[in-house]
Amino acid sequence: YHTIKKSNSEEKNTDKWTVALRVAHNSEGPHASRRGMDIESSIVKETPPISVSLPSGSAYYLLDDFNHHHQHAVLAEGDSPGTRFSSTHRLLRESHNVDYMIERCKTVCSGFHKKGSKVWRSEQLLLTEIETEWLRQYFIQGKQHNELLCAAWGKPIQILLRYWSQLESRTKQTIDLIKLAAEGKCGLADTISSDQNPPSRAERKIREKRKKAAAAIEDVMSRSGEGSSADQESSALDLIYDPLALLIEERATMRELWEKREDDYVFRELHEDFRP
Repeated sequence: YHTIKKSNSEEKNTDKWTVALRVAHNSEGPHASRRGMDIESSIVKETPPISVSLPSGSAYYLLDDFNHHHQHAVLAEGDSPGTRFSSTHRLLRESHNVDYMIERCKTVCSGFHKKGSKVWRSEQLLLTEIETEWLRQYFIQGKQHNELLCAAWGKPIQILLRYWSQLESRTKQTIDLIKLAAEGKCGLADTISSDQNPPSRAERKIREKRKKAAAAIEDVMSRSGEGSSADQESSALDLIYDPLALLIEERATMRELWEKREDDYVFRELHEDFRP
């Protein structure tokens, strides 16, 4: 539903907000991947798009799989349509509720003793989902929102925060491991000081860590079915390093976008207790 906040000079602009719809098969849902990246190819041009004005206080419903096969957008007409506040509510399925998320966290975090590209990928995807779909969505609504919902949501959010912290620590450990392995593969584990002095205790310790890390990555690659050492080095880049780097870069971009969102001018019009 949505509510439109208008100044006195904008009272006549009750029809400046509209919802536009068009048919586009597999826009979302389980078969979205079938259409590829070209969303335009899924649009049914035989069915014309429509738009409907919505006065303040209106609600609209996307029933069943409607959202899978239609695209909808909210449009603002004119230079001063007022400020629109909206809220989306979903009928939750099993994979969309907080208990399911907590169980996923338990399962993933109980496997921290495991190593491998699939394990690390699942950890990174879960970390991003917890942060974007739960924690940031909750805390962006401000201190008063948290106090109002604390009785029902306080404990689940704190549990998710703890798992988020564990996954952050695990990410640091994984990055350290593959970094040390790369240094070991590059021969840093065998280099000696330029002054030919015996290595210090700290140097010996870091060399041992590099050797162990390199051995761990070699074990991961051997379990993935890779053959020669040269094949392993090439495949490690494709199987471990590049995918992890991509997931971490995507999360960094997401955090930048959230920072901009939280700094949006619209929050300045709210009471400070309801600001991010």
